[in-house]
Amino acid sequence: MQVQLAIFIFSIILPLTAFMFFRDYLNNPKSNRVIIFIICGIFLLGLLFFFLYEDAFFLSLINPFLSYLAFLILSYAFRKRFNRLPKDTALDWSSGLNNDRFFNILFILLGIIGPILISVYLIDSIVN
Repeated sequence: MQVQLAIFIFSIILPLTAFMFFRDYLNNPKSNRVIIFIICGIFLLGLLFFFLYEDAFFLSLINPFLSYLAFLILSYAFRKRFNRLPKDTALDWSSGLNNDRFFNILFILLGIIGPILISVYLIDSIVN
């Protein structure tokens, strides 16, 4: 049970850490291939472990993929609307960053909590 919990926590911490500390890499189009390669590797590793060990908790490794997909979609919409990249608003209380704050809150909801709920639903539907 400790391994499953560790995998589930890893699948939550990885996208959150990338969003908080490696935002420049997420916004850089040159690093998209490397990020997609790593995330798809994690997802395929989760699928492999799921089929080998028949443990549904390995499906939670889909979380980084879904989080990155949500980030790409939200940042594309932000760029289309405001013609710039969203800024990191952590500990930045400057005025005029309301749209950036909304982007960050929306990403936390759709990019972190959404994949958690999806993976919990997948795990529950497979286990039961």
